[in-house]
Amino acid sequence: MVVGRIIGWVFVLVGLMVEVRDALVWFDTGHLYPLSLSGAWTLVGYFGRFLAHPVEGALAAIWAAPVLLAIGIALLVLCRRRPRPRRLFG
Repeated sequence: MVVGRIIGWVFVLVGLMVEVRDALVWFDTGHLYPLSLSGAWTLVGYFGRFLAHPVEGALAAIWAAPVLLAIGIALLVLCRRRPRPRRLFG
């Protein structure tokens, strides 16, 4: 559970970093050029060459920030601490 929360926080932080990057580009150029998943993979470098299939290319055109934030929040919700049940007797 702890590992799931850590990975969830990493996804949330990366999603927020992508949001800040998009905001800075928007502020600098005056146009909104959101980073797509394929752009994020290209920045990573290693996975960029695996996006040759048309379906993967279409999925990679999705805006990266909401996807990363949704995955991170889902992991945080699924791996949250659950309260211990109260004992009725003893």
